[in-house]
Formats: sequence, structure tokens, C-alpha cells
Amino acid sequence: MGAVRLRGSAWILPETPETTERFQWLVQKIIAEIVHEADLHDGKFTRHEASGVDLAISALAASTRDDHELLERGMAIFDGLHTVLKKKT
Repeated sequence: MGAVRLRGSAWILPETPETTERFQWLVQKIIAEIVHEADLHDGKFTRHEASGVDLAISALAASTRDDHELLERGMAIFDGLHTVLKKKT
């Protein structure tokens, strides 16, 4: 069984391939919203993580000259974000 907290409510769900797949999709959607807000700052999504992601990526871009290294480091940030969000959902 897995516990999921959404909008203040706790849900207990069976741990099946179907529920795992659905929550993988949810995490990817959340990351897409964070990236959208970090990139466009248009207020379409209320993702407080966006400012941190924006700052981290801007700092990496400013301090990394090699594009391949920048891509590798940036992907590490998003891999970590995916891992953290997966634990929260």
C-alpha cells in the first residue's frame, strides 16, 4: 500500500503498476509546471519551487562554459527534483 497526500487529504492506494504509472505521470506534470513558471514567470502555475529551479539553472549557466557539462549538471538537478517529488506524491 502507498499513501498519497493531495490537497490536504490522505489517500491509501494499492501499490500496483497502474497506480505507479499514474503517479509517475503526476510527477512529470508537476515538473513541467515548475519549468514553465521558472521559464516564463507568467503566473499560469502556482509552483513555489520555480524560483529555486530558475536560480539554480541560472547559476549553473553563469558558471559553466561547456554546453555538455551544463546539460549534465542541469539534468542532475531535474533528476533530483523528480526523486524528491516522487517521494512526496
